[in-house]
Amino acid sequence: MKYFITVIFLLTISASQAFAQGLGTLAPPPAANVNITTIITRFLEFAIISGVVVFFFLFMWGSIQWLTSEGEKGALTAAKARITSAAIGLVMLSSVWVIFEIVKSITYKP
Repeated sequence: MKYFITVIFLLTISASQAFAQGLGTLAPPPAANVNITTIITRFLEFAIISGVVVFFFLFMWGSIQWLTSEGEKGALTAAKARITSAAIGLVMLSSVWVIFEIVKSITYKP
């Protein structure tokens, strides 16, 4: 097993060195035209991504709570409520995303 891990490690190192030879120097990206529309768009995209991450953690928390409830009605009800709230939040977040994309397609001109 150690031999296999060593071979994989050495292949990974040699491949990264071989692929890195043609990169040269990296130039900084050109300055972007930043206006209020791009700021709002980036903020809303960040908020939607953050909401999806929060949904994932709430759903996992409710699932673990459900698994560890051991048939206790109070804990099972709390876990179901947490999962239901996370699902409702995801539906609301999806609705906001759809509305955001519609408004962006109508008003946003790059």
